[in-house]
Amino acid sequence: MLDMCEDRVSCSVKASPETFTQDPCEGTSKYLEVHYKCRPNEYERQTVCEGDAIHISCNKGDGIAVYSAMFGRTPNGTDQCPANKHGYIDCQAAETVSEVRTQCHGKRNCAIQANESIFGDPCPMGTHKYLTVSYACGKC
Repeated sequence: MLDMCEDRVSCSVKASPETFTQDPCEGTSKYLEVHYKCRPNEYERQTVCEGDAIHISCNKGDGIAVYSAMFGRTPNGTDQCPANKHGYIDCQAAETVSEVRTQCHGKRNCAIQANESIFGDPCPMGTHKYLTVSYACGKC
């Protein structure tokens, strides 16, 4: 199914044994049940420095779908939140995506603080961290 439908705007699949590699129960009537979720074509992205908050707001009737999130610091960093004396560093809080989803997924509005009390401190002492969230608004 994935090969036939992934990344397409629409998809049609014939419910027959020939469509699939083998017939698991020859001579028995079958049906095809498909569960799917459409992904947006474009995502919004917000970044805030440690101590600030990300504010996400969707139009009425839409909800927030979190695609990715990172709290900490990556080697490429961000000009918005300058690095400090540590220079090249890669430290990311492990549960950032699940925490942001818990606080924001499906809601119309969401505000989440970029701080250690929420995400923990994955970095060496004195590292300037930031929170980046990629999301889309839509029917969740």
